[in-house]
Amino acid sequence: MYKCSICGGLFDEEEAEDKFISEVSNRCYGNFLKPVCGECAIDVFQSEIEGYYEEECECCGKRFDPITENVEFVTRISGIALDDVSPVLCCTCAMDTLDSQEDV
Repeated sequence: MYKCSICGGLFDEEEAEDKFISEVSNRCYGNFLKPVCGECAIDVFQSEIEGYYEEECECCGKRFDPITENVEFVTRISGIALDDVSPVLCCTCAMDTLDSQEDV
């Protein structure tokens, strides 16, 4: 059993992962930086809580918080979210991808 770093409740990691994946299918539970129960893991994404989760950019290898990067991306490109380009690209690489698509 683990103690959730958000709510303080005890949880089983496998059950938390199953719950998280059932609600947030495009993310990996193993990328949480701190132990979080399933409910809180889901809430991190629904409430856009920064500092609990990281992805690795599939283009440049940078570790990034997708919530933080999305805020930066949306301020630069209105009308489109970072996940609309790719859930595993950092802001810089996503912008480069959009720029290269516009050049075609």
